[in-house]
This record gives sequence, structure tokens and C-alpha cells, in this order.
Amino acid sequence: MKNLNEYKFYFFRVLLIFAIITLLLCIKTNNKNGVSIDGNVIVYGNSAISGFGDNDISTRLNDIKTQNKYIYDTLEIAYSTTLDKENPSAAISILVKSKTNRWEPLQNGQTLSIDDNYKIMFNTESSAYFYIFQIDSNGKIDWLFPINRLTSFSVGKNPVSPNIWTYIPGQYSAFHLDNNWGVEHIFIIGTKFRWHEIEELIEKACKNSNKKISINKALNLKMRGIAGIRYVESLPDIPMIEKKDYKSKLKDIRQIITGKQGILVYERWFLHVSL
Repeated sequence: MKNLNEYKFYFFRVLLIFAIITLLLCIKTNNKNGVSIDGNVIVYGNSAISGFGDNDISTRLNDIKTQNKYIYDTLEIAYSTTLDKENPSAAISILVKSKTNRWEPLQNGQTLSIDDNYKIMFNTESSAYFYIFQIDSNGKIDWLFPINRLTSFSVGKNPVSPNIWTYIPGQYSAFHLDNNWGVEHIFIIGTKFRWHEIEELIEKACKNSNKKISINKALNLKMRGIAGIRYVESLPDIPMIEKKDYKSKLKDIRQIITGKQGILVYERWFLHVSL
């Protein structure tokens, strides 16, 4: 019995050592893929897993609710309201100009600086209304689309015509960042009909965004809609991706997203860093 127990002891000891080595290898592999922890967000390469424990929108926005009610109301209604109308469908992408002077899709968790240019583009399957705004780490809101009196560089008008690419701020122009570093979010909301309530809430949020708040982690509200297997036929008319990645990345850009319960919401967030 003594020899048998010794064999068991050594056997389990070897298993423990093997498990530890496996764990260390996994950590090393993840670090190569860009694993880092920023506040309550664990960033894996260009994607992110929120530190929140559930999928409840109100819970995820709780910190913002206590700081700026208007931002909370705008996002909460966008993700929780049912319009009971036809669902909008569109291909949507936010592009960043790379060092090779090509435009590539922005990924969640990507780092941008004041030197980076970016633009938004979408192609809707049928006539639709779009509302696009950006929130910086201080809670400042820029209402980018449609044109409005609250943001001087806003462009475009609703409804948006179908089957053509709409570029924001323009086909041959782009946005760039200011000096407010931190986590920034861009939200693109689409509906089949004009949504007066969301317009009023975005306006109130813009007017009250001079009250600085702290958004130090990704909200990670993700997308309200379903990305299917359909693609828009036309290609965007701007210099695109490197040839080796052309097919895969362009396929993602042209993928059609269909909203839920009458509303489509597309979210991207990035880390605004210093040079």
C-alpha cells in the first residue's frame, strides 16, 4: 500500500506541474495577442469583454446615470425601446486611416491619437433615418449626423437614400481627435421612420455635455441588431485596405446588419491616447 500511495502522490504532482505549465503558456499566448486590463475592461487584441456581470443596459449605464441623466436617457431608450415598426437594415463601418494611407475598419479597443483620421460610412437597404453621435471620456457629445445647430461640423440630412454609400463627414474628408484622452464611443442609430424622441434626447444631452463626467471604461453596449449573411453590392469609393486583407475586411464592411424591434444600434469604442 505504501508504494501505491507514493505512486499516486507522484502522479498527482506531475499533473499539477503540467497544469501550471499549461496556464503559464496560455497567459503568454494571450499577452502576444494584446491582452491588457483597463479599469473594468479586459481587452483582447481589438475586442473587449466588459467587466459588468450581466447584460442589463441600465446596470451598465448606472455610473453615467448618476453623473449625466441625459446621456443615460439617450442610450437607454436606444437599446430598450420597441418601435413596433419595420426593421432598418444597413452596412455600417467606421474607418481609420492607416500609416500606409489606406482606410481600415476601426476595431473595439483600438488606440487612436490626434494624428489619426477617421470617418463613418453606411449603406442602407431602404430609405431610413440615422442619428450618429460621439461621446468622449469627459461626457462631451458631438452630434455628427444629421446636420444640427449644436455641433458645428455635423453633416447630412434625413431620410437617407438607399443603396448608396453615405460618408461622414464626407467622401474626401475625415474627423480627427482633440486633446481629451481616454475612452471614446461612437453610436450609430438607425430607424425606418423619423424618431422625434431620440432627437430631443440627443439635443438635451448635447446641451448638458458641458458638465464634465468621467467615462473611464468601455460601456460595451455592443450592437442592437443581427449581422446576417447578406452583403451590399456596391463597393465604397475610397482607397481601401491592403491587398492581402482586401477580401476579408471588405466583406465585413459590406455585411448587412438588421435592427431589432424597429431600431438598429451600432457601437464602436476606442482608446484616445497621447502621442
